[in-house]
Order: sequence, then structure tokens, then C-alpha cells
Amino acid sequence: MDPTLASRIEESKTSRILNITGLALSSLPPLPENLIELNCADNYLKTLPPLPQGLQVLQCFCNKLTELPPLPVSLVQMDCSYNHLTSIPELPVAIEEFSCCYNQLTELPELPNLLRYLYFNHNKISAIGTLPHRLKDFDCSNNKLTSLPLLPTTLKNLMCSSNRLVNLPTLPMSLSYVYCAENPFDIHFKNIRHYYSGIHYKVLIQSINAITKPS
Repeated sequence: MDPTLASRIEESKTSRILNITGLALSSLPPLPENLIELNCADNYLKTLPPLPQGLQVLQCFCNKLTELPPLPVSLVQMDCSYNHLTSIPELPVAIEEFSCCYNQLTELPELPNLLRYLYFNHNKISAIGTLPHRLKDFDCSNNKLTSLPLLPTTLKNLMCSSNRLVNLPTLPMSLSYVYCAENPFDIHFKNIRHYYSGIHYKVLIQSINAITKPS
């Protein structure tokens, strides 16, 4: 076993946090059962060992992962971006932040109600189900979406550029930022690109919603 890896695993048995970022690892040994945080980003991992049942944070981005093990029910934060994933296992009900950008995903699992931050830009997803009612950040840019679901009234940031959208759903007044460039919008949306919060922002949302309101 790599000496640095062995040392950090031994330390993590006390700290319950294992940071093995950037060690050029191609595999991992069994993990300490009491871990609450695992950061194994920026390696060459193709698989992960079984995850500790009390794990709360998983950072495994920038690897060569093609699949993930079952996720522990305790998990609240996970970033598996920049891998080669084609599917995601069932998400834990407690998860609040989930990022799976730059993979090869064609769909997502059901999104738990406690999720507040969702990022899946640069995949191949063509449809998305109901969004969690507490969601604050939603980045679905660079996918194959033809429509967006109902947006929650808690949403602050919406990034949906480079899809196949021809219109937008009703935009909640809670929004502070919208970026939706590079979509085949119909004529009513042809000038829509991106909007920041400002003195005219709420008026702008009202105007867009007037366009989308069914006649």
C-alpha cells in the first residue's frame, strides 16, 4: 500500500475524515467503518470500495469511475463530477447537495425532497422529473432537455443553457440569476440570454411569465 495512503487511513480512524486527493491512486483498500467524510478526488480510480454506513460527505470527482457503489443513507453531500458514469444509484433521502457534472448520464434517479443544490451540466440527459421543493441552485446546462419541470419557489439560480428548450416554465420571483443562452427558443424568447438580479429584474420575470402564461 502507498505509504501516504496507509498513513492517512490510520489518521482517519481517529479524525473520521480521509483526504487522499491527488495521490495518483488507481484503487482503494477497505475504508474505516467510522468515516464521515471521504475526499478521494483527482486520482485514477475506476471503482470505489463499499462506503461506510455513516458517511456524510463524498468527494470523488476527477477520477475514472464507471460506476458507484450503493450510497449510505447518511450521505448529505456528494460530488462525482468529471468521471465516466452512465448511471447513478438511488440517492439517499438525506442528501442536500449533489453534483454529477461532466459524465455520460442519460437520466437521473429520483430526486429526494431535501435536495437544495443540484448540478448535472454536461451530460446527455433528455428529461428530468419533479424537482425538490427546497431547491436553491439548479444547473442543467449542456444536456438534451426539451423542457423543464415546474420550478420551486425557493429557487435562486437557474442555469439551463445549451439544451433544446423552446420555452421556459413560469419563473419564480425568488430567482436572482438565470442563464439560458444557446437554446432554440421560439420568437418570444429569442432575446433571452442571461439575467442578473437588479432594479428591473422582477419586472423582467413578470414579463417572461406573461409570455409563458397559457392563453
